[in-house]
Amino acid sequence: MGIAIIFSSLLPVAVFGEEIRFEWFHTTRHFWTSSIGASLIWATLIYIGVRPFGRLYVVAVLILIGSLTQTSVANHFITQWETSRLGFWQITWRSRGWDEGTFVIVTTNYPRQLSQNRVYDHDTLKLIYHPEQYDDLNYYLDEIHTIEGDPGNAYWLDQIRKSAAGELPADDPNYDLVNRLVVITPQYGTSCLHILDGERMEVPERLEEDLIRELIPYSDINRVLVQGEDVHLPTQTWGAEPPHDWCYTFQRGSLFRQAGEYEQVVALYEQAEAQGLGARDSVEWLPFIEAYTALGQYDRAYQLIRRYEDVGQRIPQAQIQSCHQQTSEDMIAVMQCIRQPSESVAGYPISMMWGEDVRLHDWQVVTGYQYQACDTLEFESVWSTDAPIDHIYSFSLILASTDGVGLINAEGAPAGVTPLWKVDVPYTDRRTITLPCDLTAGEYMLLSTMSDTATNSLIGSPQYLTTISVGNQ
Repeated sequence: MGIAIIFSSLLPVAVFGEEIRFEWFHTTRHFWTSSIGASLIWATLIYIGVRPFGRLYVVAVLILIGSLTQTSVANHFITQWETSRLGFWQITWRSRGWDEGTFVIVTTNYPRQLSQNRVYDHDTLKLIYHPEQYDDLNYYLDEIHTIEGDPGNAYWLDQIRKSAAGELPADDPNYDLVNRLVVITPQYGTSCLHILDGERMEVPERLEEDLIRELIPYSDINRVLVQGEDVHLPTQTWGAEPPHDWCYTFQRGSLFRQAGEYEQVVALYEQAEAQGLGARDSVEWLPFIEAYTALGQYDRAYQLIRRYEDVGQRIPQAQIQSCHQQTSEDMIAVMQCIRQPSESVAGYPISMMWGEDVRLHDWQVVTGYQYQACDTLEFESVWSTDAPIDHIYSFSLILASTDGVGLINAEGAPAGVTPLWKVDVPYTDRRTITLPCDLTAGEYMLLSTMSDTATNSLIGSPQYLTTISVGNQ
């Protein structure tokens, strides 16, 4: 009887090509009916092969295994539901709608352990965005798994590749699939959910699989609608809206970035910054870097660029602006551009001259202008010379009172030993000043001087740079 139940329950599943998998504490749901037959077989074997007293122990062990299995499966479904819930909240934060005919692929990086129990089900977008037009809309949503050889990949990957190669007949419903595609990477680890743009290779750090890189160029971000009203999930089905953490900031910032509303992007980031929020996946800084750059706030853009990646050098504002103009606001291209050290200072503005040769092009108080006693101030500057230098110069950054009395300074050769400088090549200097812990509240000046170490004499006069404010602790 048990064998007959197993055979009759699994045969239709196998005939229709569904996946049957049994792993430790995980089974596909198509296995569940056949488990009745397996239970009968186990009961028969226990009855025949085990003495009456020993049967109690065997049954106890089986009950324990069954309980652990059911608990594990229950926890799996709880986790899966929470993943789905958070994922769709982030989708609605990011998108106000979808173009008709859009095909959304979610690139999950876990195997399909419970076949057909998808985290992102194919009709959900229609139910969320247009429940009243459910039967009239042609949205579709499915998963592609980035696990090598996962059977869930086969059909859609084959259709996407054939569509891209023009190998599907014109009457095939997937003929223009690559022209209707939007690719999503779900929230995982330190990364938020990402709706990818085929024209920007902004891939979360955790997802570098070749499969995703193959699909990204086909992802048409213009199918994601950013105009109109926001969509809110019904809380009776989806639960309370999650806290507005960094992923909320990132999704809304990405939406407003796509809409070209950079003021909104900046406002979102500054609100998040005030709450101590920030990206843990470096690619999530890019919408905000782009917004500050587009608005001409290059100091703020550079602060985020340093958080995006340690570029190892001070990036002059002129270089950020130039890279931004050259690359048409593609922030990955901007990053690639500014990572490359400039070979010439041509076109860089000159902030001040020291003597006849040394030029200060650009400087910035990286850590801002508001401090408390004991804080560390970080200062960066870009230098060059228009003639060979045969002396070692020393640059001094001075914290002074408003009446010009120096309190503390950071002194040393600017950007290395000056006789090694090449003509018309930019050099970056980075130095810090730690504010005295007994410094009283008030305003203080930053001054600069340059001296010739051979004669211990100043070159020119001290120069005023800016004023900082120190508050009460």
